[in-house]
Amino acid sequence: MQWFKRRITSSWIKGKKCLPERPLLRRILWKCVVLSLVSALALCAALSCYRWVIRAHHQHRFRLYDQPLREVRLATDGVLSPTLVAPYVALPMGISLMDIDIQSLKRRLQTLEQVQSAEIERHFHDQSLQITLREEKPFARVRLEQGGEKETLYVGESAKVFHGFGFTDTSSRSLPFLTGLDLHKRAMGNAYDFGCDITPIRDFLGQCKKNYPEIYSQIRYLSLAHWDPNGEARWSRLELATQSVKRIIFSSHYWEEQFQRLHYLLKDDHLKKCFPIERIDLRLGQEVSIRLRHNRR
Repeated sequence: MQWFKRRITSSWIKGKKCLPERPLLRRILWKCVVLSLVSALALCAALSCYRWVIRAHHQHRFRLYDQPLREVRLATDGVLSPTLVAPYVALPMGISLMDIDIQSLKRRLQTLEQVQSAEIERHFHDQSLQITLREEKPFARVRLEQGGEKETLYVGESAKVFHGFGFTDTSSRSLPFLTGLDLHKRAMGNAYDFGCDITPIRDFLGQCKKNYPEIYSQIRYLSLAHWDPNGEARWSRLELATQSVKRIIFSSHYWEEQFQRLHYLLKDDHLKKCFPIERIDLRLGQEVSIRLRHNRR
């Protein structure tokens, strides 16, 4: 009893806590866990060092030994073909891959108004150059008149107006014309824009094409002469010209309801006998104003 008291007193005087010893099995498990973590970290460090050494070796080897260009591959999400892009690449076959100026080549490709972005990669394993293009997606056309000559340009989803290459006649004729807005030439290049945000127009035509393709296929012109880009003016409206109706007036909001009413009217057998109709005004809510042609029989 005296010995136990002396031991407690001695530990208290030294400022140490009297803790029970851990069981042997628990200590063994804890050491195993610590050893496993240390081994995993060491393995990760070794693999990282190995990858770094291999990459450095390859880079040194490709710089040490000349790698002539054997092939240029083109991938695009649009309609540009290798024949159309070749004049903007202009690389002699056999040029060293390391001698190709990637940034200069990108700038040359982006002089194509149709190109939105370009990515270029060197592939040393097969000595090729991979060019990946992202093109503008046109949703409409516009006529540009300069010096008495008329020219057809394309309107991209980013509001860029550009000269298009590689589009077929069928795909071009399926795009409606935009009228009523002046074009402004951009500071860089030969591209144009409208000087305002035409995202609502893109959404309007996209909604019509997706939900009412039979109406979209008949659209010839979309007039923006009375459209307010800010969407605040009460007089703001969109005017369509189709094959069966010379003038269809939409308000700037609630397009789905107006498309539904127009779809119902164009399917009416009595109105079909009056085609082409002079005007359909869809801005009156549930009521619709229809003006028939004057020379009907």
